[in-house]
Amino acid sequence: MNRLADSNSPYLLDHSDNPVEWFPWGEEAWAKARNEDLPVFLSIGYSSCHWCHVMERESFRDDKIAELLNESFVCIKVDREERPDIDAVYMDAAMALRGIGGWPLTIVATPAGKPFFAATYIPRESMYGKSGLLDLLPEVARLWREERREVEDTAHRLEEVLSTATSTQPSLVPGDLYREAFREAADSFNDDTGSFGTAPLFPQANLLLFLLDHYRRTGEKRALEMVGSSLRAMRLGGLYDHVGSGFHRYCTDGRWLIPHFEKMLYVQALLLMAYLEGYRLTSEPLFQTTVEEVVSFVLDCMATGEGGFITALDADIDGEEGGFYTWTHRELQDVLTSGQMELAHELLGVRLHGNARLTSGLPKGANVIHLTRLPGPGEREELDQMLERLAEARKTRPKPSRDDKVLTDHNGLMIAALVRAGRIFDRADWIEAARRAAALILGEMADEEGRLLHSYRSGRASVEGMLEDYAFLAMGLIELYLGTTENQYLLRAEDFIRQVWEHFGSPEEGMYRTADYAEKLLCRQVPLRDGAMVSGNAVTLWDAAMLARLTNSKDWEAKADHLARKLLPRVASMPTAASFLLLAAQLQGRT
Repeated sequence: MNRLADSNSPYLLDHSDNPVEWFPWGEEAWAKARNEDLPVFLSIGYSSCHWCHVMERESFRDDKIAELLNESFVCIKVDREERPDIDAVYMDAAMALRGIGGWPLTIVATPAGKPFFAATYIPRESMYGKSGLLDLLPEVARLWREERREVEDTAHRLEEVLSTATSTQPSLVPGDLYREAFREAADSFNDDTGSFGTAPLFPQANLLLFLLDHYRRTGEKRALEMVGSSLRAMRLGGLYDHVGSGFHRYCTDGRWLIPHFEKMLYVQALLLMAYLEGYRLTSEPLFQTTVEEVVSFVLDCMATGEGGFITALDADIDGEEGGFYTWTHRELQDVLTSGQMELAHELLGVRLHGNARLTSGLPKGANVIHLTRLPGPGEREELDQMLERLAEARKTRPKPSRDDKVLTDHNGLMIAALVRAGRIFDRADWIEAARRAAALILGEMADEEGRLLHSYRSGRASVEGMLEDYAFLAMGLIELYLGTTENQYLLRAEDFIRQVWEHFGSPEEGMYRTADYAEKLLCRQVPLRDGAMVSGNAVTLWDAAMLARLTNSKDWEAKADHLARKLLPRVASMPTAASFLLLAAQLQGRT
């Protein structure tokens, strides 16, 4: 029996009519695995993920695959956005086992939750040297029955690796972590593409914020040059939706042209902060325009009627990745004039057979709209008219689905970004939008004891709040205090960071991701690196340092100092991966 019908997650509900006998994460599933001595098939993904959709269509709807799974495994489905703590643990396991990461994440574990197999997307049938589920599932089931000792030895060794990896032994701190991080960033920067590293390219908003702060403190022009180059490249390239605004999650190529098309709330929030700070230091009109357009997109397309902001817009329509966002040459000819088509070829990079035709999964002949350069003085008005025509034509297409759950941590980041933008551009309406989002979370996503919940959808809040929920919401509330001078926001921020110290803290280790270890995960994690989002520990330090400044409290100053002393030694070997922690430490006075 499939047990996902009562879930509140759009991702889990997408799988609720599969013939696979899915369980949501919980004791019922693990008890069944223990009682029946079955391995667990753990599948982790999220609602706006293209390859998650593909695997659901190809395999989890298939009766033969379902028969194999139901006969030999206990099957658990997890929404990584509802349970980022679970996802983080098993993603680390996948990296340790196979050196791979991504979604959908496929794990096979013992009934004790210890992984012994990991993969990402797996096709239904074997092809191109890659095993499909039809061949793989019987083999994994055989290994569990016939080679149990070897399987359990693998799982045990992996558990030891993960436990060692998360113990975060301190190392020596360089004399100037800022300069070391700057050197790392400069060494990895590609001036031709405006990117750090090679494909795939993820927007690194936290690193850009660090570099802007480094320039502000030292006058190092190279730091500002790198940020300006990266901000322009992302804004001109396919990462940005030139027709409807907003940023996609990342680009699959090395030149910011071909995106993975889902749009995430946290991406908008973090990039808003980067473009805001870039504008404050340069007054570059492109950065101001980007902020204004992205805020309009968020308020128009990601706001809920209750005041908060949804999690994401899907990459697919009708099973086709990017179909809402890309254009064939014929489709463009049907919308634009002949003169505009000439400009589209020259300025928008449009090609007869598509400019993304070598990318698997995209529509045949797909053109990703991007700017090959900034428009000249006589081209701006014509370009605006072209984009307006395309926007009108796009309205006739089926719209991407919305993952309409409201997440406390993602909303905390957006609240902070909106208030900062409202203060810089004197937009009281943006600050009011942030205030409405905060009211929803404080009213609907906090329990009677003032403890936060992580997810809200259809009038129902669920999942115990995690470190990032408390830290990111506190950041948003501190920004709201600065934007409104209303003391209630500062008091609530103080309350939430006190709860972090009471429920999440470990004097020896720093902060843990989750508070409730009655539900024991494979290992405890101390999030230090920024990753796709900023580290919860880094934002906790930022919150404490800001509270110390705003309240002139010796207690908050001591807490910030304590956390900085615990965390900074652990990032000395990877300073660019903890760039927001360096920002927070500088605010606290430790670098």
